[in-house]
Amino acid sequence: MIEKLFDQNGWLFRFLCRTLDLICLNFLFILTCIPVVTVGASVCAMYGVLLKAVRNEESYIFRSYLRAFRKNLGKGILTGVLCFGIAGTLLIHIFYVAGKMGRCESVWVFICGVCLVFFCLPAHYLFPLQARYEGTLTELFGRSFCISIKYLSATVQLICIRIFPVALTVFVVLSAVEKLVWICTAMTLIGFSGIMFLSSFVYRRVFDDIEHGMEERDKKSY
Repeated sequence: MIEKLFDQNGWLFRFLCRTLDLICLNFLFILTCIPVVTVGASVCAMYGVLLKAVRNEESYIFRSYLRAFRKNLGKGILTGVLCFGIAGTLLIHIFYVAGKMGRCESVWVFICGVCLVFFCLPAHYLFPLQARYEGTLTELFGRSFCISIKYLSATVQLICIRIFPVALTVFVVLSAVEKLVWICTAMTLIGFSGIMFLSSFVYRRVFDDIEHGMEERDKKSY
């Protein structure tokens, strides 16, 4: 019984190996995010590895991450700066103008809020698409927007995956601030890679459906 439990093909061994891979990826991700401007490239590299890992197509995690990071460095930096710049600008406008609420200000806050929502929807798919496919930033953003609307249920799942740890952190801070150290420890160990790993299952299902549709269209065209 114990031999089967720790067998290389057993679920426990595979679970422990996957957990160790995610911990290593998490530390790599944090390390490559230290220059701040490289956050976009780091996210692309993470998804480049995890989109293969969810289908057990990736074996050399460390090497694959660094290769994907180098490949997406230039475009990833540009994508990250633009995404965080646009989102940050809209949020600053919303919170700054909200403190001076008049009739005109209310309209402006509403406009910025709508723009933020329509920006955040495709932003969920932008980095995974960049990690998976080739294309200009404009093309990738257009595809991301279409996918976020077409696969709305998947988009909602992705939002829930990202909101849950934030909501948990807020709950912990409000109930017992001293427990915040546990949240920080979890994020340092496996937080970022864990969230992106769960998201990768959703992305893989969406991308598989898209690629299957492309194959069907190619068959019909012949």
